[in-house]
Amino acid sequence: PSAESLPAARAVTTCFPLASSMDPQYLNPLHCFVRRNVEVFVATMDDIAAPAPGRKVRVMVGQVGVRCTHCARLTPKERVKRAICYPPTVSGIYHSISNMKFDHFGSCKGLSQESRAEFVKLKQQTCHRRGTP
Repeated sequence: PSAESLPAARAVTTCFPLASSMDPQYLNPLHCFVRRNVEVFVATMDDIAAPAPGRKVRVMVGQVGVRCTHCARLTPKERVKRAICYPPTVSGIYHSISNMKFDHFGSCKGLSQESRAEFVKLKQQTCHRRGTP
């Protein structure tokens, strides 16, 4: 469908939290943190019109994306790297979330100081468990 055939796409954003209440049973605390701070959404006209420096592939209305829950309410100029990703395939979702973990949350402008401190602590603990400094 063309963008013109979807007038409601500008007004409605469909999103779902990535986190599940069962995450702590299966994931390490760092992955639980990331999932609590990421949502899955459906791109609207506003999303595809937003500036996206570095994006190589055009985003379509209705395309599934993943984004930082804190950056979702910030203007595009306020967001930092990897705040919003549009994985080209289902298998690309893991890669996009992993990139957010490494490149986004450490500098996210929407993250509270308490959450940033939790992220840094969890990241350090995870690195030490692996034997990496």
